[in-house]
Amino acid sequence: MFEHIIFGGKKYLGEWILVEGCSCLVADEKLNAALFDKDDRYVSEEARLLDESILFYVPGSLLHDSEPLIRFVTENVVDSCHAAERPHNIVIQGI
Repeated sequence: MFEHIIFGGKKYLGEWILVEGCSCLVADEKLNAALFDKDDRYVSEEARLLDESILFYVPGSLLHDSEPLIRFVTENVVDSCHAAERPHNIVIQGI
């Protein structure tokens, strides 16, 4: 299922996918860039919580087709997928 992830007043695409039997949130790599400052520190506590709820960041072009997305994540994630809990103060809207 596609998601709108709202952070810093902007919408970013994400998608919940099944990997190794777990439901995992992947998001556009543009969101990852927005979560960190120039010194690679989280820009806020909200950014840290959001980052911890996302399994993997991918190029935005992969978020429009589930099959290549799942293949990409499966091939690039070394550890088993663990379902992440959504932080209560993060707004994630289904499309």
